[in-house]
Amino acid sequence: MTDQELLAAQRRLQKQHGVTPPAPASNAAAVAEGMLAMVAAKAEAGAETETEYLDEDTGLLRCRICGGKRQTVITPPFEGAKPRTVRCWCNCPTAQDLAKEKERQIKMETARLVCFQGVEEMRSCTFDKDDGKGDQQLITAARLYAENFKDHLRDGMGLLYYGPVGTGKTFLAACIANAVLAQGYRVRMTNFARVADEIWTADDKAGYIADLCRYDLLMLDDLGAERKSEYMQEMVYKIVNARYVAGAPVIVTTNLTTDELTKTADIGYARTYDRLLEKCLLIKVDGRSRRRAGAADAWGNMRRQLGMEV
Repeated sequence: MTDQELLAAQRRLQKQHGVTPPAPASNAAAVAEGMLAMVAAKAEAGAETETEYLDEDTGLLRCRICGGKRQTVITPPFEGAKPRTVRCWCNCPTAQDLAKEKERQIKMETARLVCFQGVEEMRSCTFDKDDGKGDQQLITAARLYAENFKDHLRDGMGLLYYGPVGTGKTFLAACIANAVLAQGYRVRMTNFARVADEIWTADDKAGYIADLCRYDLLMLDDLGAERKSEYMQEMVYKIVNARYVAGAPVIVTTNLTTDELTKTADIGYARTYDRLLEKCLLIKVDGRSRRRAGAADAWGNMRRQLGMEV
């Protein structure tokens, strides 16, 4: 662009925004001054003056809300330029920031609805809801898995929680689901009984299985609780194998024992369990049943209310 073209561009900007810049040392500097003046004028027009005050020490405007700067002094980087006071952002969120945050929250809520469809009660299971009565080593391990999910997603590595009924396996899985969701990953949590019902009625069973593979993390609760039939055995294998082939991690919970997982004589179940054990860390969750403990506390409170011995 020639000097004449630069001058013409400057004059157009000045006329459009009603800005009269000082005479600069060169035509290129004139354009820069004009553009700077234009930006400064726009910032001035959009200022929230009702939330400002003048700092007597610096002579600059500050925000009454956060105390941050609303003005700063800059010197344009060209010869002959003089320092000038211009508008700047304080630490308060802008309307654009608030709009982006609202959009993010809507996306997150939608992702949660999809993740916990059919198991909505799991939405409230988060690490900060842990009552501290469980094995804290298990909680820590679950937290670390979620925090380092990027690595586990790359390696296709998951977890297999096994142990007696009511010991907190599903709670751990749901905590991980919520934590990974918060990082922006696609997560789906369901159980084998629900999968059995959905795949039975699905018109496109291959499409249903393919859909389960599009999630970054798939949670499958209650392995072994599905209907015992050759058909469901095959469907469970196809789901597990599809994730295995895709290199996509799964987290599975089960009441099965290690012997049932590793020494089953049924070749159909064996090939499913082998896939899981190859790509999932086996973690035992045992101890006192949290469900029974909760029921015992409830009965104890009721007895006290009725004046009966506990």
